[in-house]
Amino acid sequence: MVETLQSAIKQLIPTKELQFKGITPEIRTVYELASQQIEGFPQPQQDERRLRKALQMGGGELRQFHDCGDY
Repeated sequence: MVETLQSAIKQLIPTKELQFKGITPEIRTVYELASQQIEGFPQPQQDERRLRKALQMGGGELRQFHDCGDY
């Protein structure tokens, strides 16, 4: 399992596409946290997704999202 995870990290496989026998939600979470520390690793639009979810919970809707980077 360790070799599979190391290979996936080297190949920059996104967390959503990570699939192999024996993977648990906890392993997927650790992989996602580790991948966030790697420069060049493709990151999903987490901020937009979190904002969209929060607005939906409150009865709202996200119409547009623009990330201006770190300010």
